[in-house]
Amino acid sequence: MAIKPRLFAQNESPRGIRYADDAVFILKPDADLKRLRADIGEFLKSRGLKINEAKTKVSKARDGFDFLGWRFRVNSRGVFKSTPSSENYAGIKTKIKETWKSGLSTELRLKRIAAQVRGWRQYHKSCDMKKHSLWPHENWMWHKLRAEKRRMATIEAEKALSMATRGKTPIKGAAKRQLTSEQVRKAFPSVPWKVNGLGID
Repeated sequence: MAIKPRLFAQNESPRGIRYADDAVFILKPDADLKRLRADIGEFLKSRGLKINEAKTKVSKARDGFDFLGWRFRVNSRGVFKSTPSSENYAGIKTKIKETWKSGLSTELRLKRIAAQVRGWRQYHKSCDMKKHSLWPHENWMWHKLRAEKRRMATIEAEKALSMATRGKTPIKGAAKRQLTSEQVRKAFPSVPWKVNGLGID
């Protein structure tokens, strides 16, 4: 975003990062915040736009800020970290549960969840994900899938299990649990992590 540089000395020009209509400005502690806000307002007004005050926030780097689904914060050791924002993390968990409860076939639900998880993990592959694991939801789905299989006491289900074992005695117990685990792993595909300087220190 080009914010009229004539209002700032060269050594104090604000650094802005913009994506569509979202923007973040990185300022030094002694920066003139009021002047920057006025400058941004002038820039937008000339284009028939205005600042959304409800979504505008000033925060310290150590307090952190959210931008495009990420949470950026400088920790106590001075390391700049990026993680999924709380809203974004809650969103993927909600999507997984809503898809599972959608009433679609088991196969289709698992495929849709796999696409959601893969996309989410791919988007955040450069983040520090130590505290944003989806394992609790993998475990939740495992138990849901097991409970569903127990209710599938039908000829069609038994036929499917027989086909899976190529004519052998229908799988039971530990083998069925293993099959469930394999299905859940497919629904939660991993991606190659590329944590950069914003992530693991």
